[in-house]
This record gives sequence, C-alpha cells and structure tokens, in this order.
Amino acid sequence: MAEPSPPAADSAPKAKSRVEQDREDCRQRRVDRYNEVAGLHRKGMSQQAISLTLHIQRKTIRRFLRAGQFPERATPHRRPPGVNKFQEFLHRRWDEGCHNATMLWREIQGQTALEVGWLLAELEQRFGYSLEELARRFDRSVSWVSRRLALVETLPEAIQRQVREGKIAAQVAMKFLVPAVRISLEACQRMAAIFAQYHCDTREAGQLYATWRNASQAIRQRILDSPDLFF
Repeated sequence: MAEPSPPAADSAPKAKSRVEQDREDCRQRRVDRYNEVAGLHRKGMSQQAISLTLHIQRKTIRRFLRAGQFPERATPHRRPPGVNKFQEFLHRRWDEGCHNATMLWREIQGQTALEVGWLLAELEQRFGYSLEELARRFDRSVSWVSRRLALVETLPEAIQRQVREGKIAAQVAMKFLVPAVRISLEACQRMAAIFAQYHCDTREAGQLYATWRNASQAIRQRILDSPDLFF
C-alpha cells in the first residue's frame, strides 16, 4: 500500500505585522514624495519653488536631488541613550490601537524635551518617519522635531545625563551645545561643564557661546580655560 503523500506546503504569503505594514506605507509615501520632487525638477522648477509647492524643507529636496535615485534609509547602528525608556510605552500603546502620534504626544505632555526626543527617536527608527512626517503627526514645526532629535542623537550621553539631572537646561543644550558639538566634541564637553558649574541660563549661555563661536582659535581656548573671566 502506497504511503500517503506529505501535505503540500502552505504557499499562502505570511501576513505582514502592523508594524511592517506601517513601515512599508511610510516608505511608499517617501517614494511618492521623491518622485514628485524629481518630476518638478525635471520640469525646470527651482528648489525654492519646489519647497513652496510641496511644503518640504529645501535640505530634503537637495538630499533627494543629490542622490540621483530614491535614497533608502540606512538601518541605525546605535540607538540614542534613553530610547528604551519609551520603547515599552510606545509598543504597548501601539498594540492597544493608538496609532495617532498627536494622541501619543498628549499622553506624554508632562515629559521633558529630552524624553520627548527619545520618543521621537523611537518613532523615527521603528517606522522610518522623516522629520516632515514626524512634524505633521505631532502638529509641530520641523525645527521643533529636529531640535529634540538632535538632543538625543547628537549630544554625548554624559551631557544628556546632565540635562536629565537638571544641571543644564534643555533649551541651553538644544540651542548652544548641539551646534557646538558639530564644531568640536571636546569644546562642547568643556562648554557643558561650564554651563553646569555656573548654572547658566539661556541668556548667559548664549552670550558665552556666541563669543566663543565668533572668536579666533586662541580666544576660544582662553574662554574655555578661564570662564570666570567671562562671567
């Protein structure tokens, strides 16, 4: 008697998870937006005109045009410190059916700028949202999103800890330490130590940063070496 044939393998495609579908939808929106930019550029429209027409930042348009083809998002190699604080919250609320970023924002209204930055970073990394998409979903400006992401993605963990402990105001860190770290990590670290030591408010920190930024290398060094001469 012949042995029964093994059951045929199930050839039905595996259903996508909600997260996978959201990530795919987000990518498709970016592809559509890239195609819109490329199409208007081929018609001879300037970058400024494209920006006004599509309500996209010019730096996004420049990035699209320089790429020459749709730029896929790279998988991040390092998660910003503190992101895990909101990972569980976000996953739980998402699984409960809350997919509205504005509602999520309302639920964390009492959080600090640093904590909001962690939430934005989690949304950016998990779903691949662009700055424009995050701004739209939170009903905020792109610069508002960018400043808070920079707080957690650019500043060293030690400085983030000083912000978290209240030694440095979040506004001071966003306005002055983020641009400083892009110039010099060492200078940023020393400037952060000064801001913490002297309990600088936004005005005092802004004066020191502006003087340092516009000074020669020798004067910059002197400001960081002897901040007591500045205050």
